[in-house]
Amino acid sequence: MAILADINLPAMKIYRLIVLLIVSLGIGSTAKSADSRTVEAFREAENLIAEGDLERSAAIIDSILSLRGFHNDTMYARVLVEKSTIMLYSGNVDAAKPIALEAAAKIDPDGDQIVNTSLWNNLAVAYNRQELTDSALMCYERALHHASRSGYLSWTSTLYCNLGVLYYNRLNYPMATRMFRRAVADASACDDGYTELVSAQLLTNALLATDSIDSAGRAARHSWNLALQSEDPGLQLRCIPGLVQYYEKTAREDSATYFIGVGAGLLADVPPESPQAASFHSMRIRYNMEHGNYRQALDELLATRHYSMASPLDRTYRMIARCYAGLGDYHRAYTYGDSAVMWTDSLATRRMEQSLAEFEVRYNTVATRLANRELQENVLRQRQTLLLLGLLLVAIAGIVVFLVMRQRQIKARMEIERNANYMRGMEDERRTVAAELHDGVAADLLALRLNLSAKEGLTDSVAMAERLRCSVRAISHRLMPPEFHHQSLPEIISHYARLISADGEGLQAEFVESGFPADYPVEKARELFRIFQEELSNIIRYCSPAHIVIALNHDSDGTLTLSIDHDGHPHPDSGNTSGTSGIGSRTTLRRLHLINATLDRDNGQAGGSSTITVRP
Repeated sequence: MAILADINLPAMKIYRLIVLLIVSLGIGSTAKSADSRTVEAFREAENLIAEGDLERSAAIIDSILSLRGFHNDTMYARVLVEKSTIMLYSGNVDAAKPIALEAAAKIDPDGDQIVNTSLWNNLAVAYNRQELTDSALMCYERALHHASRSGYLSWTSTLYCNLGVLYYNRLNYPMATRMFRRAVADASACDDGYTELVSAQLLTNALLATDSIDSAGRAARHSWNLALQSEDPGLQLRCIPGLVQYYEKTAREDSATYFIGVGAGLLADVPPESPQAASFHSMRIRYNMEHGNYRQALDELLATRHYSMASPLDRTYRMIARCYAGLGDYHRAYTYGDSAVMWTDSLATRRMEQSLAEFEVRYNTVATRLANRELQENVLRQRQTLLLLGLLLVAIAGIVVFLVMRQRQIKARMEIERNANYMRGMEDERRTVAAELHDGVAADLLALRLNLSAKEGLTDSVAMAERLRCSVRAISHRLMPPEFHHQSLPEIISHYARLISADGEGLQAEFVESGFPADYPVEKARELFRIFQEELSNIIRYCSPAHIVIALNHDSDGTLTLSIDHDGHPHPDSGNTSGTSGIGSRTTLRRLHLINATLDRDNGQAGGSSTITVRP
């Protein structure tokens, strides 16, 4: 079962702590470019966010952004970060994400680390709310990088906790345990009792999932003690399920029953639709079902199934069906089991284009259908007086079920084949990267080791090490998959050029675009970008340029030209100055053939150029 951390957006008290730090760290620098009235208005907006007055704060932020010429101000990116924060607090994720992305393109990564942390945390929350888990994970890790640089432990503990939740929901329990432990440690070090309690409670779940019972017991008791100190019924109720599960696993039923009673008493002081109440109800329903108390479990299921924080409807219907079956009411059990099937199919349809979770949904659907067949047989046995009519209905239903199942099996097999082809493509890409690492990085490492072993040639060793670092960084950039569903080809190339310029090695890359069509095919754009990456990597590796100009032009006849001009010259001892052999070249030739393109190189001693031409 997936778990949620309540410290992404609702934890306003954490934001109140960071606002003062943001003001103290950032106002001085922004005042150099913005006038004092703008700075004062921004300070007021931050204070209003801390107080929870989002409407007035949003009005002030919008008035600042509407100032003439303000988009060129150094304060612009920081104001965008605050606007995205307001959007997220208001629940408007679709509006928050593009604002945060614009801020990410303008913010200085080496500037105020707290502002950078807030930006990437906002993006992570937005991606997570849209169920883009991989993008959310990447953004959380970048937020954690900036938070670690700032040394602000309250931020790092919160981010570690959220990372742990993502890993837990992906069933990576060992990594989730590591993240939760670090969250507990950092929260304890900065005396952030709320985050420490939540992290310890989530750590209990992760440890129970890996059968680390003793450690889970210590984490459960630690979170419970913190909850008792807080005197908050909601926090105390949050810790009850972990304690009960721990005592169940250690066969201490009296203790489990005692804490269930404690939780029942706390329900009166907690909103019925809160996540804490929903979690307790879910635990108590499971406990009653496992102990054969189907009537109590059924009554609680029927009373709580419409709460917004309750279990998904398909899982709820399956549990209701199980309870009715346990009570001998097979007709109602079959009815709810059939509802679970229909709801599961509906969920599968909506999630099919988002992730491979469809396989798990299909598995649950098939399992539910098998259970429903047993329930249907019980119903038929109870209606022996209507045997003839029942046989006729079963025959018709059997034919329909067979045809539907057959069709779904065919669709599932086709989906598996498509995914297998995709995975084979990924393996080919991995082999290519492995070859690059072996032929490039491994060779430099060997030479470096031989030089150091001979205790001579240290100057050359330093140069080799620097080349090795640049090589590894280039390969890392090439491994990062471009998100063509969220960005256009010019945006991705522009971002890539900025990464090269920001490397800190003095290399400057410029990008110029002229009329790129908005409806250009995504597959062609992806292959063109990969060819561009390979060619640019060869230029940097073999020619060592100081300045690169990248130009993207689209002619009226549909021809697309992507050129790379540079001021480098081939290394005299490089042997291969243009990358015309090896795995990279073969892959490039396949990509060129695939999109009907050509690659022309013109390298001289004072500079050179490479031109990729894609014909319609």
